[in-house]
Amino acid sequence: MNTIGTTITPEIVLRRLAPEIEVCTFRTFDAFERLTHFVTTRGRVEPANPFSTFNLGRHSGEDLSAVLARRARLCEALAIPPERLVQPRQVHGNEVRIITPEYFTWNTAQQGEYLSQADALVTGMTDVCVAISTADCVPLLYYDARRRVVAAAHAGWRGTVGRIASRTVGAMQAACGCDPSDIYAAIGPSIGESAFEVGDEVTADFAAAYPDYRDTVITPRQGAANRHHVDLWAANRLDLLSAGVLPEHIVTAGICTCHRNDLFFSSRRAGGKLFGRFVSGILLR
Repeated sequence: MNTIGTTITPEIVLRRLAPEIEVCTFRTFDAFERLTHFVTTRGRVEPANPFSTFNLGRHSGEDLSAVLARRARLCEALAIPPERLVQPRQVHGNEVRIITPEYFTWNTAQQGEYLSQADALVTGMTDVCVAISTADCVPLLYYDARRRVVAAAHAGWRGTVGRIASRTVGAMQAACGCDPSDIYAAIGPSIGESAFEVGDEVTADFAAAYPDYRDTVITPRQGAANRHHVDLWAANRLDLLSAGVLPEHIVTAGICTCHRNDLFFSSRRAGGKLFGRFVSGILLR
């Protein structure tokens, strides 16, 4: 990976992984040897093309062969076979699956069934990239530097209410013996509080999930619609802290996908129309 990049936020650097692939990386994770991680960008913006130009979403509505070809190029840049890029089905839940060597002995149908209800993956295997795709939802990346375990989680608003951030930490503990105090966690580019206007039913779910931090997670009613906004970054940080991750081990990209639609795909910016997805992944060398 090109080590010369452009600083986007204090924690995020834009780098070139391959001639056609630009990614963002976290400075905190960049410091670890034999750890590769990335958040892909949308590529060159073409106003008439909602998938321009590096959509990696397999269920985005774009021709699947084009998406798979891009995913193959990403894997080539990562120097791993395409089957070593493992992604859960992402059903906006809070289930976590562990990727072990046994997983790679299964056929495609068995692998698909195993991942069918998952929104997060954990592995201690080398040269296996666990990844998730998003377009406003929160991508979470984890690394235990002592046990050498990585994880990736998809925290949509339902997953955030379902405390998927802490459930992933719990899975790392149970399956790999991780100590939460050894885990580093990164909150990736996703919709920010100012853009995430929600209805009363969503507000009620967050109030129930984070009763002690209601005023931190939910803002007062505002704007012409007089609706609440929700801070997904704050909610997931609180959830990580509740699991025992140290505050100094949690980093946030600080990039709103809705506001930086030039860099990332955004469901809300698309307004219900077609849109692509970007991928966040992490692997051990």
